[in-house]
Amino acid sequence: MLEISGFPIHGAIFDFDGTLVDSMFLWREIDYEYLKKYGHEMTDDLQEAIEGMSQDEMSEYFRNRYHIPQSNREMQEEWLDMARHKYLYEVQLKPGVKRFLSVLYRAEIPMAVASSFVKEIMEPCLNRLGILDYFSAIVTTQDAGCGKGSPEVFLKAAECIQRKPEECIVFEDLPAGLKSAKEAGMVTVSVYDEYSRDREAQKKEFADISVYSMDELL
Repeated sequence: MLEISGFPIHGAIFDFDGTLVDSMFLWREIDYEYLKKYGHEMTDDLQEAIEGMSQDEMSEYFRNRYHIPQSNREMQEEWLDMARHKYLYEVQLKPGVKRFLSVLYRAEIPMAVASSFVKEIMEPCLNRLGILDYFSAIVTTQDAGCGKGSPEVFLKAAECIQRKPEECIVFEDLPAGLKSAKEAGMVTVSVYDEYSRDREAQKKEFADISVYSMDELL
């Protein structure tokens, strides 16, 4: 049996943006460009305000706060069009990810992705980076019907890999995800990301383990 800092690993659940791939920076760019197009400035509190929201929750937030004249679907399609090329051709894995996943895979530890992003871009991105086949399931907040402010996406991911919540270890880079995974009864690993560097203390409140990169887990 594999262990991390004394915690046995029976199943592993990974966030996508900022945990598996180095991509959080581009969403700040997308939000800036999108709001500018509709005559708004991006404020410092936006990223934290929308953290962990599902695509539908985020669309509602933008409409209510900025009065964007688009439907949920139109808004989401525009965001995805802005992001698609970067994920399919530019975004890279974070340090140590592929090596760590390969260790879990060889040990026959079932793994899932739990993310607020959409499968139609995550799957080809993970395939390009050579790690798609490591995962038994990819679960989104859309599948769960709510954002990462709720534990549901993690509970659904655990169900998909046929593990009880207390048998799962969750890897996350943002406080909202760590908090919800903890509420689900799972072991939590806080993964450093430059995007959330000023929130390390908050992340550690909900983390059983904190690492700078997955190289430390090998």
